[in-house]
Amino acid sequence: MLVVFVVYSFSLAIYTQASGTSADVHNASIGIVDEDRSALSGRIANAFLEPNFQRPELINADEVDQAMDHSRFMFVIDIPPRFEKDVVKGRPIAVQLNIDATAMGQAGIGAGYIQAIVQYEVNRFVTRSDEDTLMPVELVTRRAFNANGDPVSFASLIAIVNQVTMLTIILTGAALIREREHGTIEHLMVMPLTSLDIALAKVWANGLVILVAVVFAMQFVVRGALDVQITGSLGLFIGGVSVYLFFAATRLMAKISGTVYDQGLMTCHNAKTGEEVYSKRRFSPKGSFTASPWAYNGKIFCLSEQGLTYVVKAGDTFEILNTNSLDELCIATPSIADGKLLVRTLTKIYCVTNGPDTSTTAAERLTEQQVE
Repeated sequence: MLVVFVVYSFSLAIYTQASGTSADVHNASIGIVDEDRSALSGRIANAFLEPNFQRPELINADEVDQAMDHSRFMFVIDIPPRFEKDVVKGRPIAVQLNIDATAMGQAGIGAGYIQAIVQYEVNRFVTRSDEDTLMPVELVTRRAFNANGDPVSFASLIAIVNQVTMLTIILTGAALIREREHGTIEHLMVMPLTSLDIALAKVWANGLVILVAVVFAMQFVVRGALDVQITGSLGLFIGGVSVYLFFAATRLMAKISGTVYDQGLMTCHNAKTGEEVYSKRRFSPKGSFTASPWAYNGKIFCLSEQGLTYVVKAGDTFEILNTNSLDELCIATPSIADGKLLVRTLTKIYCVTNGPDTSTTAAERLTEQQVE
C-alpha cells in the first residue's frame, strides 16, 4: 500500500497540482452596482468579457452583502453617483471593488485585471482615443528559466519539493513505527549508538526510494505529461534534493529517536557541567512514560503509564529503590501543593501526604486517599 502511495505522490498528485494552478482569471463572476447610469459606467460594464469574466450582472447596493455572503459573485464593483461628471471635471473619485477573498489566487489576480480595465476605459473616455497613453519610462521584465511565466513550470517543481517533504516525514516515521512494532527499537536504544547513527541507517534506504521517485517525476511527469522545458541543470536539482532529503530525514530521525526515552530508559547528566553520568538505563519491570518525573528527599520518582511508580536513587549510579503500583492508567504529571502530592489516574485522584508514621517518606509508602 505504501508503494502505491509513493507512486501516486510522484505522478498523479504532481500532475494535478501543477495543471490545476492558473495565473489567469477564468470565468470569474462579477456584479456591478451602477449608481451613475452614465455612458462611462456603461462602457466599464461592457468591458468585462469572456473567458476571463462572466457577463456582468447589475445589482442594487443593498444586495451586495447578501450576494457576497452567498458567493454569487467573486467581484462586485460599486460605481458612485456623478462618476462621469467628476471624471470630466478632473475631480478625484474612488470606485469601490468588493472581493470574495476565499478564492485567494483568482481574487488577487482579478483585482489587478479589474483595475487595469477601469483605468483603460476612463483613459479612453477622457482622451477620446483608443491609443494608450505613452509613459516616459517603460518597465521591461525578463524572466530567467521561465521566459513565458508559465505557472505550470513553477508549480510542478514546487509540487515535487512538497512531495519530497511529505514522503520524508512519512517514510521516516514508518521506519521507526516498524521498529517499535517488532520490539527492536528498545534494542537500538541500549546499544552504544548515537541518535545520528540510528538515523543514518534508516535514511539511506528511504532516501534512495524518494530520489528514484523524483527522477521518475521529472522525466515522465514534468517533462513528459506536463511538457515543461527544463532549462536548468537536472543533475544539480537532483543533487539539491539529495542534500535537502538527507538533512531533513536525519534531523527528523534524530529528533524521533531522541524521544523514545519514554519507552523506559533513563539518562543522568551533571546539572552544572552537562557531563553524562550514566546513559540509557532500563526500568524493570518495563514501562512506558508520559508523565514527567519529580524529585524529593534525594530520590527521583517516575510514574509509568501502567500506574507503576519507580523510586530511583539520586546519585552517580542507577538504582531502583522501590516500586509502587496504582494498577491503573496514569498519563498526567503529578502535582505538588501544600506538602501534598496529587496523582491523577484514569478514574481517580490520589492525595499522598505524610501519615502518622514519619519513619519513611510519604512518596515511598504511597499512602493513598481517594478524593471524591
